[in-house]
Amino acid sequence: MGMNITRRFKGYFLHGLAVLLPSILTIWLFVWGYTFIQANISVHINRGLVRLIVLLADEHIDVTEEQVRTYLLATKPELRADEGKLAIHMKRPEIWRRTRIEHLENTWVDGPGSIAGFLMALIGVCILGAILASVVGKTLWRMIERFIMNTPFLRRVYPYVKQVTDFT
Repeated sequence: MGMNITRRFKGYFLHGLAVLLPSILTIWLFVWGYTFIQANISVHINRGLVRLIVLLADEHIDVTEEQVRTYLLATKPELRADEGKLAIHMKRPEIWRRTRIEHLENTWVDGPGSIAGFLMALIGVCILGAILASVVGKTLWRMIERFIMNTPFLRRVYPYVKQVTDFT
C-alpha cells in the first residue's frame, strides 16, 4: 500500500513538472531577456535620450533651487560648510544643466520611463532583422562574417556561438 502511494506521488509530481516546466522556463527566459536588455542596452538608450532632451529643451525643463542645492550637496559635500561657495556654484548654468540631467535620469533611466529604451531596443532589433533579410543586408552580413572568420581569435569562437544561436 505504502509503495503504491509513493509511486503515485512520484508519477503525479513528474507529470505536474512536465506540464509546468515549459511555462516556467519560457517565463524565466523572457524575464531574463528583459532584465538583460534593460541592464545592458536600454540604460544607454535612455541616457542618450536624456542628453538629447536636455540638448534640445534645456531651458524648458523645470528644476527648483532646492533640487539644484540637493544635487550640489550630493556631488560636492564639502560645500555644506561654506554657504558662500554653495551660492556661487548654484549660479553656474552648468550645475543647473547637470541637475536637469539627473532629474530626467531619475525618470528615464531609473524610473517608469526606462521602458522607452527597452521598446526602442526591440524596434531597433526588428529594423536590423528587416535590413538583414534584404538582399543588401544578406550581402553585408556575409562580408561581416567573412571578416570575423579571417580574424584569428574570433574565428575560433564564432562558429560555435553561431551553431548555438542558429535557430532561424
